Amino acid sequence: MSLGLFSLYIAAVLTLLLSLPLALYLMFEYKRFRHKHFLWLSAAFWLFSIDTLLELLFSMGISTGLLVRLYLFIAAAMVNLLVIGVLGRVVHHTTIRAYKVYSVLTLIFLAYSVLASNVSSVVVKGIVSGSVSSLIIIASSLITIPGAFILAGSSLYYYIDTRRIRTLSIFAGILIMSTGGFLYIASMPAVNYYADFIGILLLWIGVINI
Repeated sequence: MSLGLFSLYIAAVLTLLLSLPLALYLMFEYKRFRHKHFLWLSAAFWLFSIDTLLELLFSMGISTGLLVRLYLFIAAAMVNLLVIGVLGRVVHHTTIRAYKVYSVLTLIFLAYSVLASNVSSVVVKGIVSGSVSSLIIIASSLITIPGAFILAGSSLYYYIDTRRIRTLSIFAGILIMSTGGFLYIASMPAVNYYADFIGILLLWIGVINI
């Protein structure tokens, strides 16, 4: 294993060690308060943890067409869950229902694009290279680009409404993580690994209110 691949491996391990407890924490918060946005966010971080685990498998040379397709689908799908969870804090239920309909439609298109595309060149030397088909790029962009704008707008609105500094760290972490789709589309795989780690770290800083 080269030094560059090893550093990405360490980043993925640290990311996984941070994301799993966060998914559990959000699940416990849902059971405690019964606020659905905690459930959506917890689901998003479980998917994020699965994607990070897949990155570790890829780095160890374990890669199949099914695993790569699952990785590409989850990388974009978790953005929908993040957006629904965040919207649950700041907007009316009607808006959330509308976005859920949009999410279902885009996920169907994403699933088709991932299944219909050749993914044999996506993982190269243990790293997600970003060599995806135009169909996957379009499907992922329909999720990640609106998602990034919604998350940015929601974070600004929530901060103005509450004036809580820690919310900036939480939303910054979520926003950085949601850009993962942009990074593999832009063929910047290494940056994606480090961005995931920085994003999850910012989330923890906000959660424990440092």
